[in-house]
Amino acid sequence: MRKKTLRLLALLLCLLLFSGSAAGDVTTVATGYVAETVLYGQAMCPTLLPGSEDGSVVVRWAAMNNRPVVIHYGADDGSGVLGEDHRTEKAQSAYSAMLGLHVYSAKIQLEPGDYIYGLAEEGADMPERFYHLHWRTGESFRVVMSSDSHMYNWKEAALYDNAIISGSGARDADMIIHTGDLNDNTKAPPYVLSVCSAHTRVVPTLAICGNHDVPEIIYAFFTPPNLDRQTKDFWTVQNNILFLGININERNMEEHRRYLTQAITEHREGCDWTVLLIHYSMMSNGVHGKDQPVYNFREGLRDLIAEYDVDLVLSGHDHEYDRSYLIGATDMVEGSGGSVVKKRPGETLYLSLPTAVGNKLYSDSREPVYPLAVEGPQTERGYVTADFSSDGITFTAWCAGEDTDFIVDRFVLRRA
Repeated sequence: MRKKTLRLLALLLCLLLFSGSAAGDVTTVATGYVAETVLYGQAMCPTLLPGSEDGSVVVRWAAMNNRPVVIHYGADDGSGVLGEDHRTEKAQSAYSAMLGLHVYSAKIQLEPGDYIYGLAEEGADMPERFYHLHWRTGESFRVVMSSDSHMYNWKEAALYDNAIISGSGARDADMIIHTGDLNDNTKAPPYVLSVCSAHTRVVPTLAICGNHDVPEIIYAFFTPPNLDRQTKDFWTVQNNILFLGININERNMEEHRRYLTQAITEHREGCDWTVLLIHYSMMSNGVHGKDQPVYNFREGLRDLIAEYDVDLVLSGHDHEYDRSYLIGATDMVEGSGGSVVKKRPGETLYLSLPTAVGNKLYSDSREPVYPLAVEGPQTERGYVTADFSSDGITFTAWCAGEDTDFIVDRFVLRRA
């Protein structure tokens, strides 16, 4: 408890010393820090998470005490303050023994539009600090994606933030996806990213658990919606897209198959796309491509992915960008690696996401076993943007260079 508390204080001190970016400005963040909200003499660093249904957002943060706090939120009219008709939501608190901290949560329900929100003590008139939040539905929905940050300190969180938010292609993000290994090891606190990054206050983050993460620790703070207690799998519908998350630390494949079957059957109706998030790269020629746990998940889920017509599988683990050809239940689809990819029922596109931090980069040579249409940079940081609409998904893979970002792959996924 004492060590965790001191670690949080050290992180908050770093935030106070190096803070300076505009709180709601997603496009001009230079250092990855954002001004904090101070309550009870402590710096509170809220994080946005997708809610359990479309249009809901969860505000979450950790604190060393348990005091009543209210979320104030309403339309952003450009004045930087809330009108008299703004809404409030009292935060709920639960003590996390794994974190050694109190974790606060409040869910707010939004219609499409621009909002501001802030934290205030119960009974206070108005928050002193506001954060911007944009929510849109029914049109292009931009998701910015990366994996394997292996973060342990605020410097690494700043690198992540610079790539995800300040990158040439990552502006106007509606949701952030991280496909596992957010932490470097089990002792690293999961709130490093939340404390030191600007984007977590303005863009909902959906994270899945990797092999370096402990589900009970990561999901105590970055809790995904509709989390299954047994498998730690989850589902959520955002902007008519069904996202499914698999926890690879649970090795019972039958339980994963049961959960996926039920989630897809019950919740896909009316959705434009079905997207599966799993840390292990399902189609990769990287250094982990032949590892037994990776192979087990690949073979254990591939037929189900085809049977239930999952459109897209997002993975990580190999710290590089890979794009597969369309893959059916047994074979790849010839000629499906171009700039426009047209899928038929039962065919799936597999993407392995790069690391935006670059703590661990693999440069080992590998034998090409799995059918990849594009194999991106293996020794550079990067991220991927996906613009979802009802009739297609436009993907752009970016390399996060020292001076400027550049495109390594761009294509559109449509239905035949």
